[in-house]
Amino acid sequence: MVTQKPKLVWVEGTEARPGLAGLWKFLDDYLKSQAEPDFDVSYVAFPRAAGGVRQLAPRLLSETLGLTAAQVAAEQGADLVIFNDWAMPIHAARSHLDVPVTGVAEASAILGNVLAQRPAVVTVAEGLRWGFERDLRDFGLVQRMVHPPVWWLDPQSTHEDIQEAVVDAAAFVERFDAVARKAVAAGADAILVGCGYLGPTLTAADYRNVTGHPDIPVYDCTRLAFELGVALYRLSSAGVSPSRVGFARPSQTGSTAVADVLNHLQVVGGARKQLLTQVLGV
Repeated sequence: MVTQKPKLVWVEGTEARPGLAGLWKFLDDYLKSQAEPDFDVSYVAFPRAAGGVRQLAPRLLSETLGLTAAQVAAEQGADLVIFNDWAMPIHAARSHLDVPVTGVAEASAILGNVLAQRPAVVTVAEGLRWGFERDLRDFGLVQRMVHPPVWWLDPQSTHEDIQEAVVDAAAFVERFDAVARKAVAAGADAILVGCGYLGPTLTAADYRNVTGHPDIPVYDCTRLAFELGVALYRLSSAGVSPSRVGFARPSQTGSTAVADVLNHLQVVGGARKQLLTQVLGV
C-alpha cells in the first residue's frame, strides 16, 4: 500500500519572472532536496509582482498576496505552507487558516535565538531594515539580537546578482561576508541570512561561517524555515495547534468578509485568476 505524502506548498513572495529561470530552477532543486522524500513539494509564486518589499507600501500589497496565496494553498489541500520571503504575513495566515504556516523570518528569529545568544540579520538592501526590525519585535526577540539587529549590503543586491551567484558565488560571498564581519565586530555571535534566495545560494557555495571566525555560523534561513515547518506539521498531526486566543479567528462575519476580499483579489474581468503559479511553469 502506497502512503500519500503530505503536501508542502512553498510560497515565493514575488513574481517568478521568466528571465530568472536559472534562479527558480536552483531554488526548486534546493527545496526538494530538503523536503523530499518526506513531502510532496510544490514551489509556487504570485502571478504578478506587487513592487517588492523594500518599501512599506509595496510590502503591504505583497503581504496581502501572501495571505491570499496561503488561503489558496490550503483550499488546494496543502498540509504545510512555508513562505520563502521575510516580508510575509505569517501571524495573519496562522490566525486565518487551520494548516500549519511559517516562513523564513519567523524561523530565523526563533531558531536563530535558540542556536545563538546575539545573532544579527544580514540582508540585501537598507530598505528592508524597517520592516525586518518590526518583524523581530513582533516575534518578541529583537532584544535578544545584537544592536543594531539588521545589517545590509550597500549597494543593494538585485535578483540578477543572486542569479549570477548561483553560477559563481565568490564575489557575492565576499560582499556578504564584509557586512557579516561588521556585525561580528558589533558583537554578533551568529549571522541570519535575511533573504529567501540567498540562504540556499550561500549554502551551495559552502559559506557556513564568517571569514576569520570559524565559531560564528551563518544560518541558511530557508533551511531553518523547513525545519520549523516540519516541527509545526508534526505537532499539528499530533493534535497540537495554535492558541485561538493569541491567534484568534475573526468572527463569522469577519471570516466571511476576509474570504470575500481575498477571493476578489483572484478575480479579473469576471473570471477567477490562478493565484499560485508553478515557478518552473512560467
